[in-house]
Amino acid sequence: MARALATIHVLDDGRRVRLRLARPGDPLPADQTFYDPRERMIVVAMEMAGGREHIVGVADVVLAERTLEEGAQDLLSEVARRRAA
Repeated sequence: MARALATIHVLDDGRRVRLRLARPGDPLPADQTFYDPRERMIVVAMEMAGGREHIVGVADVVLAERTLEEGAQDLLSEVARRRAA
């Protein structure tokens, strides 16, 4: 996930976007900017246009504890918290 967030991605139509975690102040519903990173993460695709970033996509990533090895949930949650700060 960290590599995906640190990379510029080129869409099929040639637009360049970057991924980041949603944060307060983004033009999204409150439940998508204030979330518990131990349970879910909201990832947004941002495109730079006209000197400003614009959201062009949103993904709700649910962290299913039952699919993670012991300790992985805490690790992923910590990464999400650091990225959101």
